[in-house]
Amino acid sequence: MFVNLMSEKEKEDDLAQELDAILDSYDKNNEVKQDNVDEEQIQEFLARFERIKVETIRPTMEQVGKYLEKRGHLYQIKDKADIHEDNPSITMEIYPRTSNDVPIQEHEFPTISFIANN
Repeated sequence: MFVNLMSEKEKEDDLAQELDAILDSYDKNNEVKQDNVDEEQIQEFLARFERIKVETIRPTMEQVGKYLEKRGHLYQIKDKADIHEDNPSITMEIYPRTSNDVPIQEHEFPTISFIANN
C-alpha cells in the first residue's frame, strides 16, 4: 500500500514551483514575441486583415444574410473598419424569426466575428 508522505504545505510548494516555471516560460516567450513585432509588421497584418475582410468576409456575410432574409430572418453586419483601432473587427448578428412574437434575448442571437488581434 502506497502512502503519500508529502504534507499539504509541500504539495502546495511543489504545485507553486511547477506553475511558476510554466508562467515564467510563458512570460519569457511573450516578451520575445512582443520585441520581435515592429510597427511595420503590425500595419502589414492590419492591411491584410482589411483586404480579406473586404474581399471575402463581408461579401460572404452579405450573401448568407440575403439568404436568411429570404427565409424570414434578419441580420446586421457591424464593421469596425478603422485600422487604427486596437482590434478592428467585423461581426454578423443574426436575428431569427420567432413564432408568436416570442422575444429573444440579445445573448441568444447567433453571432460570428472576425477580429484582428494585433
